[in-house]
Amino acid sequence: MAARSGSVAFASYVDPDGRLKQAMGSDFIHTAENRVDYYEMIHGLNNDDVSYRVVDPITFKIGDIVEAILAFSVVPVTPQDVQNGRKKMIISLRSLALLDNTQRTNAAMIEMQARASTTTTMRYLAPSTNKRRRVRFIDDSADEEESIMGLKRLQLSGKSEKENTGYSGPLFPIAGMNIDSN
Repeated sequence: MAARSGSVAFASYVDPDGRLKQAMGSDFIHTAENRVDYYEMIHGLNNDDVSYRVVDPITFKIGDIVEAILAFSVVPVTPQDVQNGRKKMIISLRSLALLDNTQRTNAAMIEMQARASTTTTMRYLAPSTNKRRRVRFIDDSADEEESIMGLKRLQLSGKSEKENTGYSGPLFPIAGMNIDSN
């Protein structure tokens, strides 16, 4: 396909500094088949009127609902593939349309409100009232006790419990950790 198509310029948001064009040199071409279009859906006054406007790819964020248009091509890769009839499927992104970003926007607003309330609360705390508190979870108490016992069994001489007592199990049976290097 690329041999029949002419080279097209990179969009400004794809190659703003011209580095791709410079790296491309004369050995490669950038064709229309490599181009991806980015759009945002705009609702009219009544929800039946829908239009699309071109946007930069930076508009898209995690949590957005998008519509993607893909192209599937089946091509031989090597001259031997042509003779053997083997082909490779190539999936290409053609366009991406932002349909809805309200979930991301709402989540960002909630996060900002939480940060704002935390920073204002922290600002009013006196240094003497800032005490360390230990958070305990009911399910983790057994794991924690066994881990502490495993650490207590370690000798400062570098010998493990296995060397001292002949015990061959892991030092930390719950976590599956065994720091014995022998």
